[in-house]
Amino acid sequence: MNRVHYFWGTSADRAGIEKRVYPHLLRHSFAIEPLRQGMSAFKLADVLGHSGLQMIHRSYSHLNVNDAYDAVLRVVSTS
Repeated sequence: MNRVHYFWGTSADRAGIEKRVYPHLLRHSFAIEPLRQGMSAFKLADVLGHSGLQMIHRSYSHLNVNDAYDAVLRVVSTS
């Protein structure tokens, strides 16, 4: 285990985060918000340095479904 992974793991433990965290998670976190805000997948692929859309599609295509589900939960919880 290298120092970066060790730092992430111990920091998560101290913060009480039970979910597995790893350095690449920061990259995913960075990519999610621009997509939710409407950035095109083509632009995000360019920003992340991907040569095509295949990785973007595999990693982030679930967001629309999850966003719709979250919206339904918000409506239901305020009723």
